[in-house]
Amino acid sequence: MTQRFVKLTAENKTGFWHWLRQWLVIDPNRSSGLTRNNQFRKPSPGTPAKPYIGPLNLPASDIAENPYWKRDARRNYPRLSVVTQETLAELLLLGNAKCSATTNVSETSETSIEPATNRSLSVTLQHVPSAEVQSMMLTKKGIAPLPGKPYHWLLDQQGGYPSSKSIFMQHSVKKLGKCSKTAIQIY
Repeated sequence: MTQRFVKLTAENKTGFWHWLRQWLVIDPNRSSGLTRNNQFRKPSPGTPAKPYIGPLNLPASDIAENPYWKRDARRNYPRLSVVTQETLAELLLLGNAKCSATTNVSETSETSIEPATNRSLSVTLQHVPSAEVQSMMLTKKGIAPLPGKPYHWLLDQQGGYPSSKSIFMQHSVKKLGKCSKTAIQIY
């Protein structure tokens, strides 16, 4: 008894392309690769009975209130902080909750900070003692502090990759009024 060969692929038995295929292929009995519709198993074996639904995590999935620029951690650069003259005047008069400049202490209440009204900076500076302003904003010599350069790079003079990996980062460290230089080796 011979086994009957059954193709499991669909073929178009009519038309010009079937005739051309019969003439051009090496073995006309080979399959075309197009499987029959009745051979598909839906759902396929091994798939779960219910389709996968991704977890809903709010508010991260809320597109309206979560734009890309807020959640992009790669481009989370430092942003400028703007201090208005009114805010600076309020800080000079009262300080903030962590470090208050003036405190009102009474027996019945704890230390309290009263909110300042909107005053201009020039009016505030007239009422604040000059010694207090100088101690907060100026150096001991009475001048504005210079912007610092804490890190100085010392590279090898060879100009290439050093064999000992001797790229040093030099910065100043203040210890009890003395300035000592330390070097950190970077690998």
